[in-house]
Amino acid sequence: MQYSKERLTVAERLTRLHVEFRLIIGLVAMTCSALLYSPLIHARKSQLHELNMQFNIPSPCKPPPEDIATQAVLEKVAEDVNQENGVNAITSCLSIKGMPLPRFVFFK
Repeated sequence: MQYSKERLTVAERLTRLHVEFRLIIGLVAMTCSALLYSPLIHARKSQLHELNMQFNIPSPCKPPPEDIATQAVLEKVAEDVNQENGVNAITSCLSIKGMPLPRFVFFK
């Protein structure tokens, strides 16, 4: 869930999983061939997607329904009295609260 809140890319997630948990997924396994002799956990390339689905990790690729997303954005904009926060700031705030949204939601 923390990786989703930080809005990490897939490559960054794979790298962090390798560094923090010594978990090798997909292409990382090919680049870490020297480390294969140490006790590491190996998984298929699609394992990251399967784990995200299994634990219901939020993603901008599967946003909430449009009315819920619009309401969340409008509430965040209403909190910003001086209108100083841009799209990136609002997106980051919503991601930290567990609702990552794609940028196109802001331009509808």
